[in-house]
Amino acid sequence: LNFANQQDAEAFAGGMLRAVQALKSPAAAAPRQSAPPSAPKPPQPPKAPQPPKAPKAPAMPKSSGPKKSGGGGRGGLLSSIEGFSKGGLKKAETVDKSAPIAAKSSSSGS
Repeated sequence: LNFANQQDAEAFAGGMLRAVQALKSPAAAAPRQSAPPSAPKPPQPPKAPQPPKAPKAPAMPKSSGPKKSGGGGRGGLLSSIEGFSKGGLKKAETVDKSAPIAAKSSSSGS
């Protein structure tokens, strides 16, 4: 081996001597049972807080609408539709606002 200077050669020799001594020691003769070190596990993200519980829905009030038939459910709905008349409705008044807005003209006198 060629070294640039005496100091590099002595450092290499000292390192090799320590390696040989480590291999000859009784601890080196026993097979190693430990696995190589693994990367540390990433930290767990914090748990999200639980959403608040929804309040109970209030009970549906009984219908106060007109009852023309004694039955409820599908039969009551059908009889309500059959008994409907347009004559009982009020005339609705609508205001049409869909026309474009007229631009205000300003006369400028020179």
